[in-house]
Amino acid sequence: HELWTIVSGNGVCTVDDKVFEVANDSFVTVPKGARHRIENTSDVDDLIIAEVQVGDYISESDIVRYQDDYGRDK
Repeated sequence: HELWTIVSGNGVCTVDDKVFEVANDSFVTVPKGARHRIENTSDVDDLIIAEVQVGDYISESDIVRYQDDYGRDK
């Protein structure tokens, strides 16, 4: 799973079917296999998060992009 700490800024986070606002000093737990995304809603500041991945095997190779608004390769 992943643990996100919102360091600064504001955003909207989606974890599976739950959509909620996050702000400075918020924490988000993303269960293994959950669809998740975070969107910056700050007018002036960047949304800065610290991500910690927890588990026996940690890799970015298992990422599946269901919707990519930024044109990155799948």
